[in-house]
Amino acid sequence: MTRTPRVTRPTQARNTNGAALFQLLITTPLSRAEIATRLGLTQGAVTRIAAALMDAGLLRELGPVSKSPSAIAGPDAVPGATAETPEYNPVLGRSCGDARNRPDPDSHRTGTSIQALNARSTQGGRPRVPLAIVPDARFAIGVHFGLQWTTVGLVNLQGECVTWRRHERDPSDVTTTLREASVLVDEVAAGAPGPVIGVGATTGGWVDPTSGVVRANEALGWREVSLAERFGAQVGPPVTVDSHVRSETLAELLFGAARTVSDIAYLFVGNVLELGLSVNREVRVGVAGAEGSVADLIVPAGDRAAPNKYVRLGDVATDRAVLAAARRSKTVTARDGIAELAALASRGVTAREQRADAILRERATRIGGAVAQLMTLLDPELMVVGGSVPAYLDDVRAVVARLTGRWGSAERIVASGLGEQPLVTASAAAVLVGFYDDPVGWN
Repeated sequence: MTRTPRVTRPTQARNTNGAALFQLLITTPLSRAEIATRLGLTQGAVTRIAAALMDAGLLRELGPVSKSPSAIAGPDAVPGATAETPEYNPVLGRSCGDARNRPDPDSHRTGTSIQALNARSTQGGRPRVPLAIVPDARFAIGVHFGLQWTTVGLVNLQGECVTWRRHERDPSDVTTTLREASVLVDEVAAGAPGPVIGVGATTGGWVDPTSGVVRANEALGWREVSLAERFGAQVGPPVTVDSHVRSETLAELLFGAARTVSDIAYLFVGNVLELGLSVNREVRVGVAGAEGSVADLIVPAGDRAAPNKYVRLGDVATDRAVLAAARRSKTVTARDGIAELAALASRGVTAREQRADAILRERATRIGGAVAQLMTLLDPELMVVGGSVPAYLDDVRAVVARLTGRWGSAERIVASGLGEQPLVTASAAAVLVGFYDDPVGWN
């Protein structure tokens, strides 16, 4: 096939380079010289592009980095960082914290990068002046519709959840669910310390991102819900809608555990069991947007008395299935959720607490059976596991290593890096990535 050469106009080139520069700085500040090297531009071009972003209030210069690391280790060293973590309120939510609360699989975080720049700058020459994103220059609102809760949060330009609210409701009443969610959006937007650029909404199941229609979410009882249209009519269009697992895959690439890799599989374990895929940093979307469920995988039951017994993953590994088992054994009450079960398991002293630990550990072995199949089939650079299983990730890795003879390492199977409110961050990610494509010209 013959490709027609694409003509790039000067303004288009500036916009493209501006987007590339901005995205390069999402998680780490860099000097102009380093930006020029990474993007293949002259330092003069970088200076001109950066000036436009600085005029728009999106970039700022940090102090020269010839000081000792201790001199830049305070909150000012991390744009948007706070000196302390606010108290938790189960009704109103809380600040979701900054990047320091996230698992960090590599050194590409703001504070580390500044220290690395400092080390390089002291080797000779003028001190380098890093450029950094102003994280609170813009915000996106993320909305997740889960089985028990609607969660709404404010996310800054670096993918950090600043504040959140959640509401318990009956999801089968779609009209009431959307109306109550719009109230939370209004509350979060009213408290935003900067302009809000848009709203992203996610849920599990079959979601068509093109039409914004939830085709089917069995957990919520939703079918053919025109989420983008109906929710947009209440909070103001446009609302960006996608499945939560595709959005989480995107967010892991932008802000989380997969910032430095290209091909990942993201497994979500919660009230749904779903898989997202990225190839060359592009999140895969099926023809109808219906891909993702791994509930029908058949895995070893993990029963030592019956080693040849197999079970359907969705019957034993969802949060609902695990809680049902815990209630049958009187480990938790009917009102308790997965958080209460995990809290019991974390203590592990009393017989009840030990039962909770055993239930969650058994679930992890079954998830390990699924991950072993997925690693064998897909061989991704990274398998990221999110949802309610990461506390038992060592159990997952052990099963993968036993079943495959490889791929069980902590370098290949990692926990989500999206902080305390990953579903909110993921919901906002689709809005933010649109902004990153043209930060100066965005409207």
